[in-house]
Amino acid sequence: MKKVIIGALLIGASYTIVSCSASRSATGPSGTGTPGFGSASNVSAGRSADGGTSTGANPATVSGSIANNSSNSKDSLSKKVDASTNKTIQFITLASLTSYVAVETSKIVQQNAQNTYVKTFAALVLSDHIKADADLKTLADTKNVSLDSTATNRDSSDKIKQLSAVKGEELESIYIQMMIKNHEQAVGLFEEGEGSNDPEVKAYAKRYLPMLKSHLKIVSALHK
Repeated sequence: MKKVIIGALLIGASYTIVSCSASRSATGPSGTGTPGFGSASNVSAGRSADGGTSTGANPATVSGSIANNSSNSKDSLSKKVDASTNKTIQFITLASLTSYVAVETSKIVQQNAQNTYVKTFAALVLSDHIKADADLKTLADTKNVSLDSTATNRDSSDKIKQLSAVKGEELESIYIQMMIKNHEQAVGLFEEGEGSNDPEVKAYAKRYLPMLKSHLKIVSALHK
């Protein structure tokens, strides 16, 4: 029964990705729209508490107050821009990192695992993440975010080395546990990305979240 369920999940996942690929071809790899970190509604007008200035007020004081309020508004907007930009960079960087671990560990499993279902899942992860990574690279280029593979390798090397050192059932068991944790983290990241103020990040997260949820469902079934 377990084999039937896993097989059905794998077939369903493949069908879903084909549908997503067709949709992606129609809409383009990087989504629509351009990011707008601030708008007129986000900028304070810099007025006094009563909506104006009192008569007889010292012109120099009024001028200084307006200048200070204008400066505060610019600082506030600048902080909002920085916060949105940092979240975009963080999403792209973490998405790249989680995908890198999934891809590299799946390569090892395809070569050294014995269980057919585990190897099939690893092949699915490889195929799906290669497509997702291509779109992520496009998104990163659009946002001028550099994906430093050296840093990514350094951060992930321990996990990959751990998997390279084992074979057979031990390899499969460690890989399954790693993929559950990896995809739980990725799903959480992409769910957060769906609420991004950056429309292109939001579109990317929305496009690939179903894929990650599907992978998590399959690998959780393999764990049982």
